Amino acid sequence: MFGQDGSFSYDALIGRYNSELANGLGNLVSRTLTMIGQYRGGAIPSGTVEPIAEAARQTIADAVAAFDAFEFTRGLEAIWGLLSKLDKFIVERAPWKMARQPEAQADLDATLYTAAEALRIATVLLAPVLPQSTPKIWAQLGMTEPLESVRLATLAWGQLPPGQKIGEVSGVFPRIEAKEAIAKMQELEVRVTEEQNVMLGKAPKPRQPPPRRPPIASPSTTLPRSTCASAKCFPQSRLKVRISCFACWSISASRSRAPSSQASPKPIRPRS
Repeated sequence: MFGQDGSFSYDALIGRYNSELANGLGNLVSRTLTMIGQYRGGAIPSGTVEPIAEAARQTIADAVAAFDAFEFTRGLEAIWGLLSKLDKFIVERAPWKMARQPEAQADLDATLYTAAEALRIATVLLAPVLPQSTPKIWAQLGMTEPLESVRLATLAWGQLPPGQKIGEVSGVFPRIEAKEAIAKMQELEVRVTEEQNVMLGKAPKPRQPPPRRPPIASPSTTLPRSTCASAKCFPQSRLKVRISCFACWSISASRSRAPSSQASPKPIRPRS
């Protein structure tokens, strides 16, 4: 179930939810309880198919040991292994065909009870992981004792009482449309990140001002064409201004700082 925890994406999360929960566990619960309601009037029949019962007993031992060792992935893999076997079991037994055969009614009872009891055990084991969904499955199985009162140490096969009336069957895991769900999750992620930053005292990053553009030279800062030695300095008839190259502009600036007239040298007087 949560393999490769170093790689995460919203698309993978929704795909896993739809395949493992909506099409997997949810569909298995709906099919089993619907057939009990249709073929047995909503009452749990009696009977056990031993291969699934043995698989359920082994799953209890494996999942509890994994959870005690904090190896949650291994525990969930054991539970989903049981659900996979149960799904294959229902397909192979085909209880919808048994319902039309009078001689197969005992096999039908055993098939339906086995499926319901396996789901009850899986629901107890999944309660710590799916705390909001498992109580819904528990109620649909017709269980009267609170789910949280069941202890893993006493969990065993055969504790589902025959004759118990099931509850109202309804979907537990509706399918999720990826596009709409991803948009909501991204919005939630932004909001939670902002709340965490406030709790940690992190100020929001200031917005950077746009980069300043270099100033544009005034059209009046030019020299006549004749004073420029660079071929790049040319009149721009399109803009109706004459643009000088940097060298010309420097020459013009240095000349404008020079005094307008220089003192004439003293005449040299001839010797007498």
